[in-house]
Amino acid sequence: MDLPKLLEDLIEEVKDERTFVAFLQALADDKRFDGSEWYYEDIDYFLQGSVAWAKASRDGIEDYKAPRNAWRRIADILYHGRAKGLEL
Repeated sequence: MDLPKLLEDLIEEVKDERTFVAFLQALADDKRFDGSEWYYEDIDYFLQGSVAWAKASRDGIEDYKAPRNAWRRIADILYHGRAKGLEL
């Protein structure tokens, strides 16, 4: 039996709609079954956190360069939106 891939591994594979949807499912599963990395419990705060991170990282931030691929960029925004880091 194959072990499930970690979010960090799946996000690296995002390049099109199919791989984005696989990542999105893994993100939902992570919230449902673990949630330890999720700072924002409510969807509105999660989305606000995603927006704040997207704005802050638009031109690149330390240790992050925005990818050219839009599917990957959206995955990055959602991935980082789950964790505390920026003021809302």
